[in-house]
Amino acid sequence: MNLYNVRHYVDSCKMSAQNKDMFVLITLCSLSKIWEKEWRFCDLFDIGMYITAKKLPAIPLREQVDIVDKYGGFSNIKCQERSEENWVDDVMLDVCNQISYCDGRYRENVLYEISRERNDDVVHDWCRIQKVCQRIRMDYIKTFDILYNAYEKIEDCNSAPYILVSATIMKNFVSADRHCSQMDRMRRMMYLGISSIVGRSAFMYTTSDMIKARMFGFLTPDKLKEYYDAPEHEAFRELYDKFTTRRRYDYMLKDLQTEGLIGEIGYKRRTIVSLRIKEPDELLTAITSTTKAARRRELTEKKKAAFEQHRRMEE
Repeated sequence: MNLYNVRHYVDSCKMSAQNKDMFVLITLCSLSKIWEKEWRFCDLFDIGMYITAKKLPAIPLREQVDIVDKYGGFSNIKCQERSEENWVDDVMLDVCNQISYCDGRYRENVLYEISRERNDDVVHDWCRIQKVCQRIRMDYIKTFDILYNAYEKIEDCNSAPYILVSATIMKNFVSADRHCSQMDRMRRMMYLGISSIVGRSAFMYTTSDMIKARMFGFLTPDKLKEYYDAPEHEAFRELYDKFTTRRRYDYMLKDLQTEGLIGEIGYKRRTIVSLRIKEPDELLTAITSTTKAARRRELTEKKKAAFEQHRRMEE
């Protein structure tokens, strides 16, 4: 089951529009590509924008024409980045040329015919990714072809759990990625793991084992243990043991709090984390008020059940 479905994503986009920010969707399993050193955070961000674009609602033909007309020309597709493998750029240049010779009334029909003849969503997906890039205020990302191929390589991408992350925070991660240490990279992975736990909630009860599992891209601690115990994963065991010692784990967690990225307290032998409430006192107040409200609701339900039972007995 996805941590976030399309409806939740659209709701989040509306909320982020009010905050002048936008969220991107990142698959939980793709975090493993960071510690495997196949990807960097810039790759994770690019693929996240592509996944986000795939989840957007359908774009009307008239808007697609405007997007192609604005971003699909020779001056906007970076020719120095193109190669024989950049087939999507060639398609979009051809589409742009075809509609540029048409009158405004017929452009939608031409674009519709091109998409129907191709029998794929390349043009539509290209328009979606351009829309996401402009919303996030990204001037340029990897070519569509690289994003498409990387997206196809993600195992079970359509059914994988998603993490909803602020685009601003991801851009900060990307800008500092070139010069960051391995400890900093692990700390950012811990933030993404905690984000997958908290989700849309104000705060969430969890454990250190769950945080460790999520920061390495595993859904549960059992999945992590299964991977850890496999004989062929010796390199992963060394990495995991190095960065999950009590001292380093606490250091990374406190560092995230110091940066103002999360709030965290220990409460009744559990760890409570939040992305919205950063101050420990405020987080404790929110927890206790929620607990009291839950107790009041439980007491009210018990009273209703007792009243209904008494009424049936009288009948």
